[in-house]
Amino acid sequence: MPEVWVNQSRDEVQAGNGLVTIAFARRGKAVVMRSLARGARRVELLAEPRDDDHLWEMELRTAKGETVAVSSADAPAATMEARIVKGDGATGKAAEITLRWPDGPVAHGRIDVEATVRVDRGDPVTHWRLTVANPQQELGPWRVTFPIIPNVSAQPRSKLAFPMGWGLVFADPLHAGEVRGVYPGMAPAMQFMACWRAGGGVYLGAHDPAATYKQFVETPRAEEERLRLAIVDYPAGMGQPAREYALPYQAAVGVFAGDWYDAAQLHRQWVISAAPWASQGEERTRQAAPQWLKEIDLWCVGGGSAAEAVEPVKRFAAYFGVPTAVHWYSWHQIPFDDHYPEYFPAKPGFAEGVAALQAAGVRVMPYINGRLWDPRTDSWKAENAEAACAKDESLHRYEETYGSGVPLVVMCPYTEQWQAKVTGLVDRLVRECGVDGVYIDQISAASAVLCFDKEHGHPVGGGGLWAAGYRRLLERARANLPPGRMLTTEENADPWVDLLDAFLLVNTPPNRGEVTPLYPAVYGGRTITFGFQYIAGGDLDNGLPFRAKMARAFAWGSQLGWVGPEILQERYAREAEYLRALAQCRHRAHDFLAFGEMLKPPQVRGVARVTIAGKAPFGGEYGLALPAVVSSAWRADNGDIGIALTNFTDEQQTARLDLSARRLGLAAGGRYRLTRIAPQGEQAAVELAGPRLAHEEIMPPRSAVVLRISAFSGG
Repeated sequence: MPEVWVNQSRDEVQAGNGLVTIAFARRGKAVVMRSLARGARRVELLAEPRDDDHLWEMELRTAKGETVAVSSADAPAATMEARIVKGDGATGKAAEITLRWPDGPVAHGRIDVEATVRVDRGDPVTHWRLTVANPQQELGPWRVTFPIIPNVSAQPRSKLAFPMGWGLVFADPLHAGEVRGVYPGMAPAMQFMACWRAGGGVYLGAHDPAATYKQFVETPRAEEERLRLAIVDYPAGMGQPAREYALPYQAAVGVFAGDWYDAAQLHRQWVISAAPWASQGEERTRQAAPQWLKEIDLWCVGGGSAAEAVEPVKRFAAYFGVPTAVHWYSWHQIPFDDHYPEYFPAKPGFAEGVAALQAAGVRVMPYINGRLWDPRTDSWKAENAEAACAKDESLHRYEETYGSGVPLVVMCPYTEQWQAKVTGLVDRLVRECGVDGVYIDQISAASAVLCFDKEHGHPVGGGGLWAAGYRRLLERARANLPPGRMLTTEENADPWVDLLDAFLLVNTPPNRGEVTPLYPAVYGGRTITFGFQYIAGGDLDNGLPFRAKMARAFAWGSQLGWVGPEILQERYAREAEYLRALAQCRHRAHDFLAFGEMLKPPQVRGVARVTIAGKAPFGGEYGLALPAVVSSAWRADNGDIGIALTNFTDEQQTARLDLSARRLGLAAGGRYRLTRIAPQGEQAAVELAGPRLAHEEIMPPRSAVVLRISAFSGG
């Protein structure tokens, strides 16, 4: 493994380790990022920097609330130093670059800024920190943008990965407009983004165990063929004068060869080694989560009174013949998205309906909202809920309006009052109504907001209050759960994967980038997901849009469905039969699709490419092109490889698989046993051998199979 090294001259500093090389240089009066290169051959991934490029930007506030803006370009007296230092753990030595901007020229005082960039032996990711000294304590940081990579080289064939929901890949980020999102929330659901082209890619992440409030921003500069990548930190105690500010996490700037999957693996390495929720999340999914939940293959969406819901859901479960759960909406007497959180009393017969479904083998999970309170309710006034809602800089409450048209107020999860309110609802549903679990809406879907109410007990503004508040809420709710009960939420923001048993993924937009399995590439086998995208108007009638969604849900390891009993209508027979084939095939392949590690997608040739048009659930239309056979690859705990294949079209397809590719970890010339796992069960094994491992699979219309590849043991 190559050693780390540094070079330094009057106007430039460099550091590298054979995997990544990074350099900073003077351009005019400023210090800019001159190089980020991949590999021993130093394939350059940055465009030529401009003299006015920034490495950091800050907005500060005075005690009177005046705004002071400053950037690295405003401090021309920067110093640069490169040296060898002691590395972390077993890495031995590390290279470190230190950039200092002393006596920053800002009004109302001065600041001293220091950035350090560390290059560890054997690591393609560099680690960045920032500190700001404010010796006169006259200024408070409001927001800090760091790091900024303003000159990522991009071309019309470049691509950008952004982890919104399942994940999006933008085929031409130079002309796709700005991509921006607040974490924690579903956009992004994980703390990274990446851009790549021929020759390599750039990874930008926040390795932040506290999941603090931040924005990820990608801004195209098409005329210069470059992208600006940046992370914006909103600190705890925003605007309050302090002697020092330190970025509360390490930012990560890395390089990789490949595509979105390879970028996701860089983030996965941090997640499984350092994210405090990750190892606990794996334990919960595999051990602490109820066994029945791990065995669920299909979700029904039901609603209304027991008289309306029970019999249709029982018919649904009987038809599909796999472990089934129902997500029960409108079990309460109040209208949907109205009069929250006054859910009780339930509609007559709800508890009896729950018991009837459970007797039929169906697990029951009702809906509540974990974020919103209706200010028109009696409880809002009687319980002084105004004191517990999140408040903006002017101490005004945040209001949001959904399909009901009713303004609803965002509550602060850090407050004792909101934690007690939600946990009390969960407790009543489980103990009084006997449900198997509770769906607490919006926790992971909706973006965090900044809260400036000093009475809540948290530092004002950003920081980690949102993640910490919901962690406390969920810990309290879990402490009261009887054995065998579970909690879920909408979407997949990751700082709660150890406290939530499953995540409903339905909001990834179909009309932006290409929906891509970034999330299972990082968290596959460590969390449970269900659903895929909303079943929009016309999906079942048109057939193909529905099947395309279910095909990807199957291939990407999600528990299937989140569809209503109407699918059993005679006119949807083809769609119901296809979903049943998927569910029954999945049921026999849990070691891959439920608990496996997602590998790089297999190479499948010989299948048609299908164009699909549909309606987006919140307005507009979309079009996408998919291979007729959707595929994925997984590694089970015992080392077996599983190739999931599903033909969602009405024409037979012949899938030709190259299994020798390094992405699957199979040895060319080795001997393997291939077993077909079909909806009807496992079929006789065949032997794979030879210098080039290949397989041809005939895929009938609307079919599914998982190919198990295991080491040949003779016989």
